[in-house]
Amino acid sequence: MPKSIKRILVSQQEPQGERSPYHEVSKRYNFKVDFIPFLNVESITLREFRKFKINIPDHTSVIFNSKNAIDYFFKLCDEIRHKMPQEAKYFCSSEQIAFYLQKYIQYRKRKVVYANGTLADFQNILLKHKATEKFIMPCSSVGIGQLSLYLKANKFDFSEAIMYRMVPNIDVKKRNFDYDLVAFFNIEGVKAFFSLYPDFKQGRTIIGGFGEATQIELEKRGYRVLVKAPRNEIKSMVMAIELLFKENPNLAR
Repeated sequence: MPKSIKRILVSQQEPQGERSPYHEVSKRYNFKVDFIPFLNVESITLREFRKFKINIPDHTSVIFNSKNAIDYFFKLCDEIRHKMPQEAKYFCSSEQIAFYLQKYIQYRKRKVVYANGTLADFQNILLKHKATEKFIMPCSSVGIGQLSLYLKANKFDFSEAIMYRMVPNIDVKKRNFDYDLVAFFNIEGVKAFFSLYPDFKQGRTIIGGFGEATQIELEKRGYRVLVKAPRNEIKSMVMAIELLFKENPNLAR
């Protein structure tokens, strides 16, 4: 690990509001945090979506694996003038994603179900509802990988619906890359980063990964993931970063 953590790169859009938990932790441990997405997200057009011949109202439940999936699903619903019925159910891969749904729906536990952040737990939850639900799974043009394979192998009644595409953010390459910790949040972000920095060597850089799939992708590429979330009581990446400082007080400047 580095002797101290002076700069952290969080590969997401900067949270809105002065009371961002990242800013609170950065003041407490005296480091600078930059928010730079490795990906730019683009919506597919309504014309493109119609080519897939997927009818959203035919489905009783929605599977969400990211905040992007939530945003672009409801954007498309607005474009086709479809209002999700009150009885619709939503299955989310983590608590954090489930809470983000409050931006679009009235949050009720009976219709929002979430996993603990692991793929195995998410699969088990979905399996319990397999017989009663017809699922739609909004995703990017690269799909959702292992989850999609699981649903197909177990003969779920579901539609994998491409609603947005993700492309590497080439503006990232204009910056000097001298961060002590880099936090990744999805597989697409990992792939985009290594397309932008194909010769990246971890060295003393601390790598963080949110979600089991992200962590697996990083480890497959030979990188050590020292900051992991969600796990146990650590629900977010900012909580995982704070835990790192608590366990290694020498990292604070």
